[in-house]
Amino acid sequence: MKSFIDSTAGLLTSIAALLVALTSIIVQIVTLWRKFKGQPSRVARLKKILREMVNALTVLAVIVSLGAVIILINRTPSQCLPTLTITRPAADAVVDVSQIVAGNVTCLSSGQHAWLVLQPGGPGGGGYFPQDEVSGAGNTWSTTANFGQQSAIDNGRPFTILAVVANDTADQRFRTRLDSGKATGSYPALADLTGAAVMSQVNVIRSTYQGP
Repeated sequence: MKSFIDSTAGLLTSIAALLVALTSIIVQIVTLWRKFKGQPSRVARLKKILREMVNALTVLAVIVSLGAVIILINRTPSQCLPTLTITRPAADAVVDVSQIVAGNVTCLSSGQHAWLVLQPGGPGGGGYFPQDEVSGAGNTWSTTANFGQQSAIDNGRPFTILAVVANDTADQRFRTRLDSGKATGSYPALADLTGAAVMSQVNVIRSTYQGP
């Protein structure tokens, strides 16, 4: 955005300089006209010269204007909005306790972070469990998600897989939650997704846990 603003400022400065130059030329024309006023032969010659100058200046102004428009269009940044989709598993699929989740991602900019978040349904559900930040370097991503506890308590529980784009604050909040969980072995749910926008979601069902 800064480079675009700088380019636009430079373009406007150039146009302003051209207008100043045209104004100076007009002033000189008026001066010549007053100087030769009252001298018919010289006035006729001056009129012809002035007509040619006006025509040339008109063509020059049109060319410069068209050039300015073309430069402005070419330097306008393309509107690339972030996309984050889930391609696997499919909607309403039965998933294992640990399951690979994959998708596509495009157009992430600085300060935007792609995350996979699970939201368990059913009794006691509704909170949010960040799983992992997914890479925005390529067009595809994949990571492993843990659908509940490794016990029968979450058998048959519905889960919503959320692909979210988080700002820096939400990203740090998710990281802190994971770091704390690794240190304590406890991963409490987050009550909300403040600072993160849900880009896509898929509902799945946790399969029956058979044990190790």
